[in-house]
Amino acid sequence: FWPVLNLLPESHVSPLVPACPESHVSPLFPASPASHVSPLVPPESPLSPLVPPYPESPASLLVPHSPESPLSPLVPPYPESPASLPATHVSPLVPPCPESPMSPLVPPCPKSPVSR
Repeated sequence: FWPVLNLLPESHVSPLVPACPESHVSPLFPASPASHVSPLVPPESPLSPLVPPYPESPASLLVPHSPESPLSPLVPPYPESPASLPATHVSPLVPPCPESPMSPLVPPCPKSPVSR
């Protein structure tokens, strides 16, 4: 009864979209799988020239990734000197006293052997 239902079941897709499964890619992009990379970046260089090769210079030398210095030079190595106080692994503003973990105005409890 409806004129829309008179269409064949194969052409249920809108006329703007081609029914061929091979041309499901938009015409702006080539259908060849080899050229799926944008033309601005050549296939020879997987990264843009502005970005240095990652395996050769990880973190771009700003943050050394070597095991000798796991953290940036501005931050002291944590495993070697953990806050220089083993008891105060929390922030220095909070005293290591477990009884008063919230108020920084409370001095450290005498139970803590480490004293600044």
